[in-house]
Amino acid sequence: MKKPDKPPHDPRFFRIHASGAYGKGWQWRMALARGLNLRTVANWAAGWTAPPPELIAHLVGVHNRITELGAREEIDLLVDNLIANGANPHAVAALLEEKANKLSPRGTPAGVVKTMSPKKPKAG
Repeated sequence: MKKPDKPPHDPRFFRIHASGAYGKGWQWRMALARGLNLRTVANWAAGWTAPPPELIAHLVGVHNRITELGAREEIDLLVDNLIANGANPHAVAALLEEKANKLSPRGTPAGVVKTMSPKKPKAG
């Protein structure tokens, strides 16, 4: 199907709140969490089709709640406090990675949660 020359809506509002609600890798996270086709989410993000209004309302609510709770700032403070009290940064990263892996749903693409892990050298 040929896409129109110009998107039918401005997707910036959607992308801001979707990334605020789902974080890094928000497109696949949203698709997985809500049972959506990844291509549908990508089309919404690009502005080729408009997401349902109830989804927008959900994203705004979640993003606002994360902001109100100061979740990102709280995590930053915790990490800074651990390191200031002698914890090795790699140990803190491993702890956060472990928690992220427990929270991530089944089907999470390999290597997406493990963004802090060093790459293993190729054999040969």
